[in-house]
Amino acid sequence: MKETIQLLDQANSDALCADAIPQMQPYLSEKAMTEIKSTISDDWGERTSFGTIYMTELTQMGKHLAVGEITVTYENVSVTYRLTYDKDMKLAGLYIR
Repeated sequence: MKETIQLLDQANSDALCADAIPQMQPYLSEKAMTEIKSTISDDWGERTSFGTIYMTELTQMGKHLAVGEITVTYENVSVTYRLTYDKDMKLAGLYIR
């Protein structure tokens, strides 16, 4: 999860897409990431810390998934990420609040 968040912070679309399921890839462009982040704040600042990671497994529509949630503190905001990974640990879902 931390690696995915670091890639999001770096806006490294190529690496994110390489580690994501095909359905997620259109939402991982640099433009899409900038738009998503701006709904929270235009200036997050630098990341200062990762919180505790909470994870669970689930089966949804016959697919086995891992879902994790972590709050990350930046200089100007705190953001909670919910990341979902498929059985191959490819990014299958991203929710930021």
